[in-house]
Amino acid sequence: MISICTLLKKGPKYGTEDVNNVFRGLKKHTTKPFKFYCYTDYDTEFLDEDINIIKLEKNDKKLQWYKLDFFKKDIIKEEDIILMDIDQVITNNIDELINFPVSDNEFISYGTWWPQKIKVQGGFYKFKSGSLN
Repeated sequence: MISICTLLKKGPKYGTEDVNNVFRGLKKHTTKPFKFYCYTDYDTEFLDEDINIIKLEKNDKKLQWYKLDFFKKDIIKEEDIILMDIDQVITNNIDELINFPVSDNEFISYGTWWPQKIKVQGGFYKFKSGSLN
């Protein structure tokens, strides 16, 4: 089974409803079974009950850089991990993205839609659990 993960860090921009929206969009627009995880320092009582909570380990990282913790070997047990930003809006079936194969030591994403030097979309990427540091 694949793990789809997101990060919710306390601040003024996003909240638990944003996480619920991504989770509900995934449930509606994929036929592939998945486990959904939220890595957070929020009070989680308002998150959907099927969302798995990982308590945020406070350290010196800032904002989105906590997503790097998902590369630790033991944070998620499932083999394939997808990290998604909580501002993703899923409007159609995404089975092709979820089913896209990934190998050990491989990091995949889809391209950006605006011109810049880095051509990787930081809001959606996939890798094998424990294979990248």
